[in-house]
Amino acid sequence: EGATEAVELLIEGSVRRSAGGDGDALRAPGVLGLEEALQGAPTTRPTWASEPSVCLRINAADFVAMVSDDDLLAQGLFRLLLTPADGRRDRSPAHLPAVTLPQSALQPFDEAMLLRHHPLFGRAAATELLALVQAARKLSLDDGEVLFPGDAPAALCLVLEGAVRLESDGAAPIVAGPGGTLLVAETLAGAPAGWRATAQGPCLVLRAERDDVFTVLSDRVDLLQDLFSGALAGGAFAHREAPPRRGPEAPSTP
Repeated sequence: EGATEAVELLIEGSVRRSAGGDGDALRAPGVLGLEEALQGAPTTRPTWASEPSVCLRINAADFVAMVSDDDLLAQGLFRLLLTPADGRRDRSPAHLPAVTLPQSALQPFDEAMLLRHHPLFGRAAATELLALVQAARKLSLDDGEVLFPGDAPAALCLVLEGAVRLESDGAAPIVAGPGGTLLVAETLAGAPAGWRATAQGPCLVLRAERDDVFTVLSDRVDLLQDLFSGALAGGAFAHREAPPRRGPEAPSTP
């Protein structure tokens, strides 16, 4: 219990993990410390070998560096964590927070705070989200203009003005107004958009291509770990308690 020093690949034997009582057993093959390393969090359960066992050990910092340097590895991990256990792809491509935008032009900090309304970005610091905003570009669209087709690679989008309509076969249309974030999980998982998006009247959208998103994540490990923390809290391991942050909460207002 305490600092997460390594990711352990259990290849022989078994271990026992405890948060009180006798704990639960894990037999080979298995992985220890993966969730904690991805989030930069300490382990909260002591673990011990319950019989002679063999592990392959990867230093936690080296493992995180490997993930941050390999876009495909990072996308595969996000895909694993963000896909429901039954394999269904019923996650909404849009997050529509109830926010009121200021009448004046939005500043980069305002745009970063809009991103923070999305559950996956909820633990990210303002400085980290500012870097993501600065890697994006703004697009002005006319009524009916296509933002992205359904078979295009997903790109993270934030609606700043107007509205975007998303359509997919067999699903009810979704209209995302100002403050709505589109395709966050799909971008992180390296998935296609899956929805066709068109402007519903004149609109302004902030768009970050997948390569640009992962370029930021490769330079900002804290943001990468915050996103993995959000994925673990809301994905395959949603029943587990989120770990403590590494530092003070970033302010939600300037």
